[in-house]
Amino acid sequence: MKIQYVGRQRTHRERLYGTGVVFAGRGDVQEIEDEKLARKMLSRHPDQYAEVEAEPSADAQKTGDPGGDNTPAPQINIDGTLTPIAKATKDQLEAFAREQFDVELDKRNTKDDLIAEILALIADAEASADAQKTGGE
Repeated sequence: MKIQYVGRQRTHRERLYGTGVVFAGRGDVQEIEDEKLARKMLSRHPDQYAEVEAEPSADAQKTGDPGGDNTPAPQINIDGTLTPIAKATKDQLEAFAREQFDVELDKRNTKDDLIAEILALIADAEASADAQKTGGE
């Protein structure tokens, strides 16, 4: 079942239900294999997830385009240049995580796993920044 992320985070990694699915931001659509689990996510967290009625085009799914809401693909700063995270090499991803978050990634993992780890680090950093902003008011 296809689910769209409608929450506020730029990137969101689903952890509560153990799927580990990473949404690239508001409007991103991901496939949840277990339909019962997907229905539970939708019913319990309508502020985070919405069911996708119409199928996005195959090209949009391949490129990671969330479906026409003009949300840019996640980019990271590599050697002073913003680069789409999907186009970065494993070495570049590892260097980015080390420089930005002081985290050593295991390059034996797949590139997709490294990207998911970086997106989770970014989401955690943004959540911490948001918490500090709201806590200080």
